[in-house]
Amino acid sequence: MVPPAARLTVIRPKLLIAVQTYPDGGGISAIVENLVHRFDGPFDVHLAVIHLREATSHQLDLAPERLHAYRFSNLMNPLLMPFSLAYTVLVGRFLREVVDSVRPAALLTQDALNLPVPAAFAVRNRPTKLVVMDHGTLSNVRDRSWQRMIIRRLPLRKRIPFVLAFALDLPWRASRWRAGMRLADAAWFVGEELKPTFRLAGPRAAQYHQMVPTDFFPPDELARAAARRELGVEGVETVVNAVTRFDGEKGLGIMVEALRRLTPDPSKVVVLLAGHGSLEDWLRGKLAEFTRSGAVRWLGHLDRERIRSVHHASDFHVYTGTIGCGVSIALIEAMSCGVIPLVSEVPAAHVELVGQSGRVFRAEDTDALEAALRWAFSTNEGERRHQREAVLEELRSYSQSSLDSLLQQLLKADL
Repeated sequence: MVPPAARLTVIRPKLLIAVQTYPDGGGISAIVENLVHRFDGPFDVHLAVIHLREATSHQLDLAPERLHAYRFSNLMNPLLMPFSLAYTVLVGRFLREVVDSVRPAALLTQDALNLPVPAAFAVRNRPTKLVVMDHGTLSNVRDRSWQRMIIRRLPLRKRIPFVLAFALDLPWRASRWRAGMRLADAAWFVGEELKPTFRLAGPRAAQYHQMVPTDFFPPDELARAAARRELGVEGVETVVNAVTRFDGEKGLGIMVEALRRLTPDPSKVVVLLAGHGSLEDWLRGKLAEFTRSGAVRWLGHLDRERIRSVHHASDFHVYTGTIGCGVSIALIEAMSCGVIPLVSEVPAAHVELVGQSGRVFRAEDTDALEAALRWAFSTNEGERRHQREAVLEELRSYSQSSLDSLLQQLLKADL
């Protein structure tokens, strides 16, 4: 007698992703969500979060038992001595417990600085493969402008202690990323900025293109019209969005100055701002006159579905970042929806990705951003349709390199 199909069980390999903070208000959240969306199917995906912020498994489309949260205090900054030593021990124990419970085929760390040593301890004498990945943590901590930005965020009384603790951590910081490169079974990176660092992993290192999300796609005319109605921008000639984190490395000052020079007419141009961050109050103050006129609309921090709706309603996406590695995730999501990009040259990969489909301007150059926006405002629908087709073509070329082949090679498993 053939047993009923309902009794058949398919055993899938398990994949554990480890991340320092979720949601982080920026690109790492989107990277994690893209990984979960892409691989939860071929794998049973689990997520280990060291510092969990008001997230739910529903937002991640994960069952609650697959979300493992340590709830490590964010007051214990892993970039500062002596907290970095305590972090290594405590997080190592936590990840080992998760590995022993889940028994994953691979553990992917979304950080090549703080997580690799704890992760290496977690998989020691276990069959789990360790993959070290990084999307900017390593390049950021070495960037003087990033360091100055972090210090400026702090109250005056905390700045000197931060500088001293950050400096004292330097020897351990230099040791732990090197240890991660040597202990990992594979080390994968997206940006040219990280290539010198990942050379330490030798043949185990591989560069790949940022994952293109499958749940972001171009709208048809009905979906586009519905998104514009939902956001109250139907009848507006040009809709521009900036989906970003409102922090110092995002170059928000030139956006403010460019809008002041252009003084957009809200019946013709509307700018949609989605996100949050440490400079939100400052930015709201600078753009108050445009908010009152309706030329700027504030949407707050949005989930993936709402971000997709913003892109479906938009003609152009603006990114003004000044510090970065690899490719802006917000840019990838916008281009996946056929939105024409107007982006800074940082990270450097933007030049190749955007190609002729939009405009790439010099970082921190108000004149260059103003020129890009003037070009955008002057285009007609026929020209925009041609640019949207170019956007999707550029993205198709970019997305040919992905994590699928790297995971296949590492695990020798069919995805």
